Amino acid sequence: MSTAPQPSFRLLPGDADSPVLLHVPHGSRTIPEEVRGGILLDDSALERELDHITDSHTAELAARASESCPLRPWSYVNALSRLVVDPERFPDDREEMRAVGMGAVYTHTTHRERLRGPDFDQCPLLDRYFHPYARAMTEAVDARIAATGRAVIVDVHSYPSAPLPYELHGTGPRPPVCLGTDPFHTPP
Repeated sequence: MSTAPQPSFRLLPGDADSPVLLHVPHGSRTIPEEVRGGILLDDSALERELDHITDSHTAELAARASESCPLRPWSYVNALSRLVVDPERFPDDREEMRAVGMGAVYTHTTHRERLRGPDFDQCPLLDRYFHPYARAMTEAVDARIAATGRAVIVDVHSYPSAPLPYELHGTGPRPPVCLGTDPFHTPP
């Protein structure tokens, strides 16, 4: 956890001709003090939750992968824990994970316990962290498209070998490497 204000993301430049953007959304454990105050868990329980919810070492994996590429990709790294905001979730009713209290702003933990109070107002967190992150990510993608004619986004995640109670689709296989696509964004 942090006591000083931190930037909520970093764009690490790659080769000007690279269309690839490595996105590392969940690798940080940093929670600003003003956000920590709205979390109900004591310090020990919060550390356990961070152990469960953080995609540990993904920033390092992305950096090593980037260093090994002949055409260095760009990297977009979330500098804050997803317990602040989850930049990959929709901030509205489109987000299915809201059903378990894990929309863009989490209200519940991985074990479905209360993370924030029932009257918690998520709007300040969305305004301070989520929307600027989304705008900057859009700008990074637009810049790759402008420079190279396309953008290839590779999300860098990790996940536990056994499903956690919050997972809505945790019964499927858990392969060592998972490559997924989105029909809206991925051409055939």
